[in-house]
Amino acid sequence: MAGLIGAFAIGVGLRAAVARIFGVSGDGMSTRLDPLGVVAACFSGTGWGSPGAAPASRREWWAIAAGPVAALVASQLAFVAYRRAYPDMGLPLRLYRPSDVLHGAVAPTHAAQLMLSVAVGLLCFGLLALLPVPPFDGYRLITVPTPDGPAAWERLAALVAFVLLVVPVAGRPPLLMALDTVAGPLVRVWA
Repeated sequence: MAGLIGAFAIGVGLRAAVARIFGVSGDGMSTRLDPLGVVAACFSGTGWGSPGAAPASRREWWAIAAGPVAALVASQLAFVAYRRAYPDMGLPLRLYRPSDVLHGAVAPTHAAQLMLSVAVGLLCFGLLALLPVPPFDGYRLITVPTPDGPAAWERLAALVAFVLLVVPVAGRPPLLMALDTVAGPLVRVWA
């Protein structure tokens, strides 16, 4: 759990740093927490922050796009650190799915578990953020700004994302199965 909290803190910090680099502040780069996203993270190991407004400028668009990319790059750097610190512990990377790591059942030592949880947590946060549906950043990248703010159907979409992350279908939540399919090969590269 400490690794996932660390991954979340790093992800939020990266997002804030990217916003600062691009000179974006306010609602364009929201770093607030969405209660539904936090509950999803507690149950599934990954979640989302509060959805912000669609980008009003090209600069905001790049800042939104750079947030998930920064999390993905940081995850790869964390994998490098894990493999350098534990060169003989490639087996957990081959055996377990990313969702197993998100649920905390993997590495043989606490330190290795922490490093692996940070790496996989950042990878899954970054991949999830790229989904082109509300409440994720990928959706914000393909929408146009509206003066009314998010529509009611966007909150409904967040509820659907929550259900897909938390409620098992055929043994596992569908969105975690999708993350396992996409993130699994990226994790096994480091095995």
